[in-house]
Formats: sequence, C-alpha cells, structure tokens
Amino acid sequence: MDEVAAALKAPSGRRMMRAAQYLRMSTDHQTYSIDNQRDAIRDYAEIMGYDIVATYEDAGRSGLNLGGRPGLQRLLADVEGGRADFESVVVYDVSRWGRFQNIDESAVYEYRCQMAGVRIEFCAEQFANDGSIGSDVLKAIKRSMAAEQSRMLSQKVFIGQARLVRLGFRQGAKAGFGLRRLLVSQHGRSKGILSSYEYKSQQTDRIVLVLGPPDEIAAVRWIFSHFVRTRKTELEMARLLNKRGVLSDLGRPWTRESVHSVLTNENYIGNSVWNKHSARLRSHQVHNPPEQWVRVENVLEPIVDRKLFDRAQIVLKTIYRHMTNDEMLAALRALLARRGALSLAMIDADSECPPSQRYQWRFGTIVKAYELIGYEPSKNYRYIGVNRRLETMRLRVIGDLVGAMERQGGVAAHDMATDRLRINEEITVAITIGRCRVSSFGYPRWFSKADQRPLPDIFVLIRMNPGDLTIRDYLIAPAHASAGKSELHAINGALLDTYIFPTLNPIIRLAEREPVGGGDLVVKRLAKDAAYRELENGGDRHARNIAAGAIGSKKRLRSHEFLATYNTECKRMRDFVTEAAKSEQSLDRIVAALHLMMRDKEFCTMLVSEGFGTMPRLLAHRLRGATREPQMFCPPGKPASENGENRKPVNGICPDVIDLLRDAPVKTKIFGFLQKVLPVRQLEIARLMVAMNRVRITYARLLVALTPQALLAKDFNLSTITTQAEDQRGAMVFEVGTLSHAVLSAVENHGQVGLELVAANRFFDRMMDNSRVVRYLARNFPGHFEEFHRLSMPCLEQRG
Repeated sequence: MDEVAAALKAPSGRRMMRAAQYLRMSTDHQTYSIDNQRDAIRDYAEIMGYDIVATYEDAGRSGLNLGGRPGLQRLLADVEGGRADFESVVVYDVSRWGRFQNIDESAVYEYRCQMAGVRIEFCAEQFANDGSIGSDVLKAIKRSMAAEQSRMLSQKVFIGQARLVRLGFRQGAKAGFGLRRLLVSQHGRSKGILSSYEYKSQQTDRIVLVLGPPDEIAAVRWIFSHFVRTRKTELEMARLLNKRGVLSDLGRPWTRESVHSVLTNENYIGNSVWNKHSARLRSHQVHNPPEQWVRVENVLEPIVDRKLFDRAQIVLKTIYRHMTNDEMLAALRALLARRGALSLAMIDADSECPPSQRYQWRFGTIVKAYELIGYEPSKNYRYIGVNRRLETMRLRVIGDLVGAMERQGGVAAHDMATDRLRINEEITVAITIGRCRVSSFGYPRWFSKADQRPLPDIFVLIRMNPGDLTIRDYLIAPAHASAGKSELHAINGALLDTYIFPTLNPIIRLAEREPVGGGDLVVKRLAKDAAYRELENGGDRHARNIAAGAIGSKKRLRSHEFLATYNTECKRMRDFVTEAAKSEQSLDRIVAALHLMMRDKEFCTMLVSEGFGTMPRLLAHRLRGATREPQMFCPPGKPASENGENRKPVNGICPDVIDLLRDAPVKTKIFGFLQKVLPVRQLEIARLMVAMNRVRITYARLLVALTPQALLAKDFNLSTITTQAEDQRGAMVFEVGTLSHAVLSAVENHGQVGLELVAANRFFDRMMDNSRVVRYLARNFPGHFEEFHRLSMPCLEQRG
C-alpha cells in the first residue's frame, strides 16, 4: 500500500480532494473491524491529501448481495442522485466492497459510480484502481478470490456444523414436541433449558436435546401406538389429540401437518438428522436428497421403540402413497360428488382426499385444481384474485414511494426478506393493504396486520374503497399507536384517526433531509349485496332517517346520573389531551437537546465526517424555530372541504354533521338531541363525538345539556333533558368548553407531531449509537450527557 500511495502522493499545495469512505464487516468479531478499516482509510487519506467528508457504513452486514446493505444503497443513491459532495470513495479492499458470487455484480455497482463521476479506490490493495490493464486484471482476480472465499467459508461452516451434529450437538430448528434444548458449556456442564426464541450467547456453548415433560413423552408414545394400532389418518389423530386437550409444541391445536412431523421425526428413536434442506450463500432454500443428510444414531434417550417407529413409517406409506395428478383430481371429483360443494375445510376434513395444501403445491392454487375438475367456486373465492391484485398494487405503491423519497433527497430501500421499507438508515416502515369489508349493517371496516414482529417504527395501512379498486386513504401511524388495532372502522377516535391521511405525503416528508446545523334507529342486518349498496349510499342513510321525523327523546337525566356521566366523559377528554401533550413534550425535549449540540461547530463537523451530514427536514425546521407547516390532512371530525355550498338543513340538522357521521352507526335519538342546538354547536358536538370515538346517546345528551344558552335552539328548555341546578351547570359548561377546545386543538396536530417524533427519535437514536459521538458528548457536555442518554432510552424501548 505504501508504495502505491507514494507513487500517487499529491504534490504539496494541491487542494484537498473531498472523498467518502465505505466501511463494511459481516460480523462483530472480525479482525478487520469497522474501527480498523476507518484507521487505515484515515492514514491513506492523509497520504493522498483527501478530506473524508462522508461515511457510509454497513456494520454486521453480509457482502453476498445488495439487499441487506443500506449503507451501500445510500451511497449509490447519493452518487446517482447528484447529492454526492465528493469525488472519490475509499474502501479498505475489494472484499469490503462485496463478496458477490457473480463478480460482474460487483463491477456493475462500481461502474454506476464511475458513470456519475465518482471513483472507487481500495486503500489496502497492491494496485491503483486507475483503469489500466494490470489494474483491471488484478481487480477481477481479487473479486473472484473474494467470492471464492465466501464459498470456502460456507463449506467450512458446513463441515464444522456437520462435525458438531456427529458429536451429538443440536444445530438449529426447534426441539419438537416432547423434547427440550439444553444449553451446555464447552466442558459439558449444564447451563439450563432454553425456552422458545432463546439462543446461546457464547460461541463455545453447545446445545443438546433432552427429554421433555413426562406428560408430553406419554403423549408421543400414545401417538405412535394408537396410530399403528388403529391406522387412523393424521387428520383423525389430530382431532383425537385436540379432543383430549393436548396442545402441540407451538402451544396450538394439532393439525395434520403437526402430527406428520411427530410420526416422521427420528429424534424419538434417539437419532439426529440434519441437512434435510439448506440455503447456502443467501440462495433459496432447497430440499436435499437423503444421501446428503447427516444422520447420527443414539444421541439421546429414545422415547419410542425402533420397531414401533418403523411400523409407523410403513403405515404412513400405505395410507399416503404417492398420487398422480389424475388420481388427486379424481379424489377431488369424488368429494364434490359426495358433498355437492368444495372448500378447504371440506378437503382437509375428508380422509379419502389429499390435504388442500398438497393440491396447492401440485397445481399452484386450489382454484386451479377446481378449474381442472370443472368446478366453479362460490363468489367468496373472488378474494383470491382480489388479494393478488391488491398485493401487486401494494408493491407498486412501495415502488412509487421509494422513487418519491429519492426525488426529495431521501434514501429508501425495500428489504424483500423482511418486507420492510428502510428510510435514511433510521426509520423502518411496514406497509400493508386492507380490503374494504362491509359489516352486516352496511358500514365499512378494514383488518390490519399491525402486530407484525418485530414492530417497525411506522405502520402504514392502505385502506381501500368498497370494491377494492381504488384507495380510500392511508393510516400512517407510529407502530406503538397502531399495535393491537386489528380491526379499523371509519371512526376510531382521534388517537388513531389523526394518523389517517389522504396521500402518502406525510411519510415522504419524513424522508426529506437538510444539512446538519437547521325512536332509535332500527338497525337490521342486510344481505351482503344490500350491505354494499347501503355503504355506497352512505351519505344519504342518515338524511333519510332524519327526514322520517320522530327522532326526539323525552328521557331526562337525574342529577346523580348526569354528574356520573359528566365525570366519566371529562376524564376521557383529559386523558386524551394529556396523551397528546406527551408527544409534543417528548419532541420538544429532543429539539432542545439537538439545539444545544448544534451550537457547537466542531460537533457539527464531526457529525458530517461520521455520516450524519443531513437530518430530517421537519426536525431542522423546528431547530430553526420555524412555525409548523400547514396541515397535510383533514383532522378527524373536521369537514374535508368547505366549498361554500349553501346546503339546506335536513329537519334541523346541519348537512356537515351528516357528512361527518356518514360511515358511523348513529342512533337516531342523537340527531334528536342535536336539533336542540344551533348548527355551529351541532358541528362542534359531532367533531367531539368523532374525536373521542363516543358517538353515543349519553355523550350527545351531555354536550347538548352543557351548551351555552346563546347556542341553544329557540324555545328549547334544558329541563327537558336534565334536572341539574343552573349554578352547578354553569361551572360544568365552562369546564366542558375548556376541555372541548383543548381536545379539538390537540386533534389538529396530534398525527403530525407523532410522525415527527418518530423521525426525531430515530435520528437521535442513530446518533447515540455512534461511539465517537457519545465520547464527544460525554467529554464536552458532561452536565447534559445524562439527559441525552435518557432521551435515547425511549427509542430503544420502542424498537425492542
């Protein structure tokens, strides 16, 4: 390296060339750690007269592909997007750039940088990457060596794992029903039983299989003996186990597949079998032929006698012989002839028919098998095609979103393995799509997958319109706010509805960056088609009921009932205001901490050198003390547009109120109470009911009873709905008025503040993960460092 550097050393007086550094290692315990690479690149930059102005880092990332390397993705995006403020990228050696199994892939990424005017240099290689014949030949050899080293390492790992299996140690996979994983030290001392999702923490530790609880062992023996004796099918065995109240090793009811896994598991006769399938070098998983399996006998105490196990295998082959396509279709036709219809449940429940999963494996989809026998499933099966179309739409939305973020200066990558979108190496986003389901009463609802594990930073649900052809809106919420919400309605309360937006602009803006240093209603169930028609005409449903008249209510609340309702609803409103204020306060604390840090010019310079050249634009605006930008959405309970139309009231009810409550099941008596107040108060009450998710008669009655006299309808007497004393009611009117204003004000900003807080948290979290940043803060801000550390803890807790 020294000779090459000396030959290329810039003459004194030449301007320092701006350069970036790319760092990568695949594990945390490599000899060439990130710090070692950084030191070598720093020495090289001093010799060459380079100024390292940016850092791109992939710590703990494999070099086999581009998909799991956000640092390299961000580098390519910056270079090709014209955002690279440097002329060269310094990498430690060719292997750090990547160990791509096709060396042309490595060349493609380097070529893309060169076409954008950025040169790639390898500081530890014995050649200058100058495009000469000698350089290109050596580089090609080095790329092949890097790829071959991965293949050799993979083979060595395989040999090592096979050796451990032959020594009786467990390699991966769950223990299985009736067995447990025991952690032992390198000297054979027991260190305890591992629970599900627990793994060893030291490389020298080993795992062995041991017998599980006696009741599970007895259940395994019963499964084998009963299966051999009665020759029942796996499905029938699963039903028997479920009837006996026995759960599988996953804590779930038994299925045909879980019974099959027990009956074919050689662990129960003391054998260990490994390498039935593999996925080397990040390739797709393949099933290996039996001759490649690693089988070791007598590694643990057998639960089942070998003769009994062999007899079970014979019974399995007898019952489940291999069927041709024609035989499988004939079995399906026979089932159709017996039952007159087909479904997955029917197929799985029939002992003479192969399981539905086998049809899907053999023919691609169950619908394709239906077509081959001439069976047309009911319209309920249309969801199969709908789901395929919606998945295509979801992927298109993700692609468009990535492109929009990159055009705004952000960096985004969709990791297909985890199905997560990663923004600026800080924010993870899960994007799902929800079909519009219609309840039996004609109201829309959407089912989400908000409890995906691990939780992302932001959860996005694309909500479809009825018919699932067009997009209605987007739920863009911090994961902690949407967790546990498996079903969404048109009105869910302001804590969730403030995160509903008409476009994806809010999440695009999170990716923007700036340089560091800135008669009751009679509800009857409807047939499905009628329910969809009712949903399509939802804007008129309430108007029709109101126009029908007879919607008043004569019941009065007694004093103690009124007071109890008042206390309960006021508490709900205070809790919401408090919860909304927490997000604002947390964001203000982070902004105050960053404001203190950014006043230090040396700290800002150090941040840029560590790869923190930009920060979220919304955060930069707050640091500058700028006022919040206009709302990007219509808060829940607020008309989406005010076009100035002079629409006539419907039987005394403001049309905007009817629009707000369009998709909510509303008791007709609620409109009877709203008739007692002026339209402006009607709209305010409707907005409060939507925001608090309290479209209830008791809440509407309370708000009408606590309406100022000037907003009551002419000739309306409050004594018809409450017996509360006037002096006491006056204090309540003031209290509810104050809380109502606070609630509606919080609704205006809650969603936007929540998303800004996610972006601020992740930026601050990434900063505090950098060892050099932490050392600088501890040395130069000793009085504030503990507060900085506390601010990063909520980020870590939410991510966990």
